[in-house]
Amino acid sequence: MTEEFDYSQFYARWHEDSDAHFAAMTREDARWLLPHLPADRGARLLDFGAGMGFLLGAAREAGFTDCVGLDSDAGQAARAQARGLDVAHVPVADQAAWLEGRAGQFDIVTMIDVLEHIPQSEQLAVLARLLAVLKPGGRLICRVPNANASFASRFRYIDWTHQIAFTEHSLDFVLHGAGFADIAVKDADPPRRRWFSLFHPRLIARAVFRLRRRVEYWAEFGSPDWRSVPLSLNIIAVARRP
Repeated sequence: MTEEFDYSQFYARWHEDSDAHFAAMTREDARWLLPHLPADRGARLLDFGAGMGFLLGAAREAGFTDCVGLDSDAGQAARAQARGLDVAHVPVADQAAWLEGRAGQFDIVTMIDVLEHIPQSEQLAVLARLLAVLKPGGRLICRVPNANASFASRFRYIDWTHQIAFTEHSLDFVLHGAGFADIAVKDADPPRRRWFSLFHPRLIARAVFRLRRRVEYWAEFGSPDWRSVPLSLNIIAVARRP
């Protein structure tokens, strides 16, 4: 992604620099992230594209003690640093060298809302570098816009720097091409208590409209996976370095 402009200006539409917002975002990230992290709180984690540090804040709150991040946007990196998070500002042109100097050092790499910003011609190379910084058996957690979602076009084009959206098949394909194994792609909606969902009007409406979407998928394609195709606005992949 180019860095000839201030991305923080766009990012500020959704993310204010306040303690209350930071706390809310770390709680939201923790709900979907923690089930994918190892029980060992000493595991070393790299957040590639750390932004303002919400995910690193969630990992810190959960007790992970060895977490670092990098981001190409100076403004967002500075906001994360102001909260005591180890986030380096690394311009895109310098990221390859930064990663190559840390080969085999991490148990977990997170790449949240980042891959869609990278031109397709460069995605395999970036993913291969992230594969290389993982220890054997290390895990990548990746989140991207879901092209199956009912508002996929809005999510794809709401950000001028987005290059692409993904289905579960195309995300699996690019991760496999970069050398990852044991790839699992799933909905990104964090789990909720069932009783809470039963009494929340928005969640009830979401379930109804997604059921309609699934029926539409079945009618259009006649595919047996209509019950399982991910329909959340984002999808998550968890993959392993062999």
